[in-house]
Amino acid sequence: MSPRPRPDPRPGRRPRRLIAAEDLQSFRFPGDPQLSPDGRRALYTVKSIAGQDYRQHLWLGGGQFTRGKVSDALPRWSPDGTQIAFVRSAGGESQIWLMPSAGGEPRALTALPPGKFRSLEWSPDGSRLAFAFRRDPGSGSKGARKPPLLRHITALRYKEEGKGFFDGERDHIWAARLDGRCE
Repeated sequence: MSPRPRPDPRPGRRPRRLIAAEDLQSFRFPGDPQLSPDGRRALYTVKSIAGQDYRQHLWLGGGQFTRGKVSDALPRWSPDGTQIAFVRSAGGESQIWLMPSAGGEPRALTALPPGKFRSLEWSPDGSRLAFAFRRDPGSGSKGARKPPLLRHITALRYKEEGKGFFDGERDHIWAARLDGRCE
């Protein structure tokens, strides 16, 4: 049931109403704007709610640029403006993807173990992408351990907003060539 409208004291205006829970599905949250190298186009993210999940896609100008049951973040123009690099998350894994700025099919650039990307930048010559990456605890090694269910906190700085608990992994700076090799 929608909340009852409240009268607007200004003449000629529609009555206002409070936000209802079903209104959340229609909210859109823009962010991370990036201007093309020539300054003529804007690339940005738009986050929305899809059922129980959040989805985030890339928008170019006034139109949606990526679609699907994925979340795309950190869009970055190549220095020559012909490609867009971004981080795509699907099925609990995130990787860097490349897509022609004119549109088309994106391709995965990296194949890293599960983890989180913090930033993404092109090299000035457009031959590499630098990024900060933090491997998820317990991924990619034979003696991997799962995060504990209970934690005994002994330090003042034990977690960070947006990163979670410090479980022995830190952000590392990587560089990926356009052929997908990481350094």
